[in-house]
Amino acid sequence: KRQALAETGTTAGAWAEFHRGVDRAMRFTTGDMRRAQEHFRLATGMEPGFARAHAYASFCAFYFAFNGQSGDDGAAASEALHSATSALEADPLSPVAHWAYGRAMWLTGDPQVGRDHVAKAIALSPSFPNAHYMLGFIECYHGDPDVALRHMAISEEQSPFDPFLASIQLTRATAFLRIGDTDNAAYWAERSIQHRTAYGRMLFHAALLLEASGRHAAARASLASVAERDPAYDGSRYFDSLHGVSEDIGALLLRSKARLGV
Repeated sequence: KRQALAETGTTAGAWAEFHRGVDRAMRFTTGDMRRAQEHFRLATGMEPGFARAHAYASFCAFYFAFNGQSGDDGAAASEALHSATSALEADPLSPVAHWAYGRAMWLTGDPQVGRDHVAKAIALSPSFPNAHYMLGFIECYHGDPDVALRHMAISEEQSPFDPFLASIQLTRATAFLRIGDTDNAAYWAERSIQHRTAYGRMLFHAALLLEASGRHAAARASLASVAERDPAYDGSRYFDSLHGVSEDIGALLLRSKARLGV
């Protein structure tokens, strides 16, 4: 009820542009994400106080910065933070706004503030699977991998056919690798890259996890699929957005990258 009241008065046209944008964004391709950005710009142009549209505009900018396909990753990260800030200003009690702001703060190098905002999104909306995923993601790279696994399980249980499922499963794989369970790490990495929404950075990351798990042939196959499925992705910039990750996972990923020669 509170969320509905918060955006009362939003025009049908703005809502239509928002839903067109979400439909495009959830396809996780560069072209579709660009189209989604335009839909969200139209929605916020019609309704400057439309928190969810600002939040999803931040989501698109995050994608380009994180995947290294913006041309200027720093500018894309700043855009993600700016749009997320606009979402919070429009509705300080919007779970989606806190989710977007937490993601953007993680991206710009402040995982603790990012964790706090994503946790607030969950407090506001406990059945928000993408917030559980993002909190698990931050814990996976900067905190407790067991906590990460719990949030990934909640996220997938709440939304078993979620568009983020590839990311959820890949984060599970990373958390399992951190606790030394290479069998589960390889299992979830291989599951994650079967989804059509697995884009270049994810395929590259899966290859590193598979290599670290001793699945050399599978790692090479995942690398080969990058060029086929996301030819614009440049793996040389892979570590640019991983700010201050836990030493153990950082070292594992670096060793895999060196062994694969990428």
